[in-house]
Amino acid sequence: MTERRDTDARRQYDEDSWSLTAGADYRFTPDLYAGLAVSIAETETDYADATSDSETTALTLYGGWQFSDAGFLDLQLGWADDDYDMSRQVAYVDAGGSFSSDYRGATGGDHMTAAVNLGYMLNTAGWRLGPTASYFYLDGEIDAYQEEALEGSSKAWEMAVGGSRFEKSILRLGLQADYAWLTDFGVLVPGVMLHFVSESNRGDSVTSTLLANDLEGFGQEMGIRREVLDGQYWDASFNLAGQFSYGFSGFASYRITAARDGYQHRGYTLGLRWDQAF
Repeated sequence: MTERRDTDARRQYDEDSWSLTAGADYRFTPDLYAGLAVSIAETETDYADATSDSETTALTLYGGWQFSDAGFLDLQLGWADDDYDMSRQVAYVDAGGSFSSDYRGATGGDHMTAAVNLGYMLNTAGWRLGPTASYFYLDGEIDAYQEEALEGSSKAWEMAVGGSRFEKSILRLGLQADYAWLTDFGVLVPGVMLHFVSESNRGDSVTSTLLANDLEGFGQEMGIRREVLDGQYWDASFNLAGQFSYGFSGFASYRITAARDGYQHRGYTLGLRWDQAF
């Protein structure tokens, strides 16, 4: 769940998103494993006079290597197909009277991701703590599209929107600490993770648009400028994991973002896992 305040470049919005991932992995040795996961996700964003809905289906290769008693390395490579649906309302009053029409657009795209995570965790008297570092890279594009006026609306403000490319990289430097607590029904592991994040956004800063029905031939091109957010901030997560009988384990996490200008974020994650040897 995300709440975004007004800025000079973007209006306030509320956003809800969910995702579901299913996968399987194989352990080649006690210290090395790899697997494949399939994910589906949806994000709905509501503005005062517009909405957008995106759906994503992704394939991800992942693996890990425990290179020492304390050190580990995780790798991930993924590709995703994206679908977008947008709607907006144009309303104003001028000398000719009031005007109100609704428009809809739909397009697609794709993106690829790559990530590496490195950590060195020390264990002592039930405690596990140490530094972590991770790097995430995203590269993708959105196809061009043309809006359509909904039934009963004017075609005057239908827009033809050009394609755009986006690119992002995120570096996280953090500290993790947790404690293993033995109970009568299993092992509980409460913990906390604190990260300093440095984020870089590249790609197309402006997406070109034209009136789709330019009857007068003006050819006036307009630009939709992508907002550049504060690229350095902190995030923290408070976690609870558990290992129980019959191969069942679970986790819960609450995550917040802090010290990022004009942006507030909080997220909840719940998970359940079953391990069984065959």
